[in-house]
Amino acid sequence: MNSERTTLLRVLEIARDHSRIGSGRSLRDLLETSGYAAIRPRLTPQGVQDLLTQRPDLATDWLNFSEDKRTSGGWALTKQGDSWALTGSASPRSPHEKVLFSSLTEACAQYVLRELDFWFRVGSSPVDPQLAKLIRETRRLAALFASYGIDDWAISLHSDASLMEAGKLADGINHLLSSFGGMGSITDVFICPEAGHPILPKDVTRVNREADALSTSIYNAATALRKLIA
Repeated sequence: MNSERTTLLRVLEIARDHSRIGSGRSLRDLLETSGYAAIRPRLTPQGVQDLLTQRPDLATDWLNFSEDKRTSGGWALTKQGDSWALTGSASPRSPHEKVLFSSLTEACAQYVLRELDFWFRVGSSPVDPQLAKLIRETRRLAALFASYGIDDWAISLHSDASLMEAGKLADGINHLLSSFGGMGSITDVFICPEAGHPILPKDVTRVNREADALSTSIYNAATALRKLIA
């Protein structure tokens, strides 16, 4: 098997690897390690379809990948009557499209390239630095809460960061923003000895200022990003 075909096979295995329980591999990580960027200029829908025809199990993996998605970004592959429908947009701000195909392998070849192109562009766009900063600050706030025994919020924040890292931007951002506002929200947390937190009185002001600054930055960044991916 030549090296380019081997790389294409690795690309087509992304759906299976991403869906594997306990794999811990984000879509971004799988895209980077698959070699997709290197071979993308030479990939054609027909070339992808030819390999999918030989390996129909991979087409099934991508159909399952589409059905399991919990984010509004990218593309979706569905069965509609006697046809296969590809719906989505080329970028977060592009118009929505719908294209019909007569066979699963033809539709799947288009889906693979369009879906991976979408997330590759997101990873190379101005959204990406903002997203990286949001994920980093979300994990920092989670770690701060965990260090003072505020485990429920720490777990929730780590979960949101993991969703965003996995490419499920809408899910992660929407759930993160739901943590703000109203009684019992993340902004109501005050770290102090009186609440049973393991903190020295001299550290209360400093630590809560840090938590407040992270919370404000996270909320503002998540709000801005939600507009970009809507």
